[in-house]
Amino acid sequence: MTFVEGDAEQLPFEDGSFDLVSSSFGVMFAPRQRQAAAELARVARPGARIAVAAWTPRASTGRCSGRSPPTWRHPTGFQPPVMWGVEDHVRGLFAASGAELGFERHAVTFTHESPESWVEFSERLLGPMIMAKAALEPKGLYDSCARS
Repeated sequence: MTFVEGDAEQLPFEDGSFDLVSSSFGVMFAPRQRQAAAELARVARPGARIAVAAWTPRASTGRCSGRSPPTWRHPTGFQPPVMWGVEDHVRGLFAASGAELGFERHAVTFTHESPESWVEFSERLLGPMIMAKAALEPKGLYDSCARS
């Protein structure tokens, strides 16, 4: 297996390159969701499988990721990453591709030694927490948000 880092909205592969195209909690963060979905479909061969793991708005991670301080400005047309966990929305993203879609929901239980260990883990490894901490910490706002 080879890992290639790239832009989800402009994948560095030829059309129809793969029998399987997958994203685990990655493509959901692309700012232009329709473009990212089109890229997944573009690099998939006819009949290929496209698998996307994404948070849903109702899951605990999804509920937390939907919050942002009122001072944050989102670009026009911004759609929260958790929209990749809404079936009708995903159908719309892939409508132009003609892809046959199927959906499965799975729950994951996170366990840690303590709430503090979960926050520490999240601050090191979860992109949204890393970005929130970078944006809020200099203003003294992060601790009250992360630990509430």
